[in-house]
Amino acid sequence: MERSIFAKLVFVICIFSVVFALASEANADTIYFEFKPGAYFPQKGIMKDADTGVGTEMAVGYYFHPNIAAELGVGAYYTRVPFTVTVGPLTDTFKANLWLYPVTLDLVASNKIGPFEPYVKAGIGEYFVYRESALFEPSETKSAFGYQFGLGAVLLNFGIEGKYLFAEPTILNQKVKLDGLTFNVFYKMRF
Repeated sequence: MERSIFAKLVFVICIFSVVFALASEANADTIYFEFKPGAYFPQKGIMKDADTGVGTEMAVGYYFHPNIAAELGVGAYYTRVPFTVTVGPLTDTFKANLWLYPVTLDLVASNKIGPFEPYVKAGIGEYFVYRESALFEPSETKSAFGYQFGLGAVLLNFGIEGKYLFAEPTILNQKVKLDGLTFNVFYKMRF
């Protein structure tokens, strides 16, 4: 793992620690946890030819106002992406296994209407990407700063969410737009 990625990972763990410390002082029903299995649909550049990805996210949130929450999330998505590699006079295209690990911080605005809670969200994130080795290329781990926005709804603690993310790391010396849609279903536990 590259040193800069390790430093970012340590920073993210520190942020999680602060959020949990602040959340432990909160009142009832102001903290929530979500487990979100879902899919990733790449949309741009070479990623538009990638397979639909599968994965999951987990998020912990804190309502600092009855309708506004801060949400910290981590996830993992897997897909296969076509890359073109040139070795001397030979050029070949292959599909590489690509893992996307988003670490995000979102602001969530919701409106509770009885048991129904529609919401919108927007935030920033660090998107860690791991490409497995293929052909003569070694595996590599990169990261890129990005942002996302989305919307969803919760009914009786079950929810759906659609989110669009924007990030652009360099993989195999190519700028790769990770831009795409994630769609998740989830269960929301309130504390």
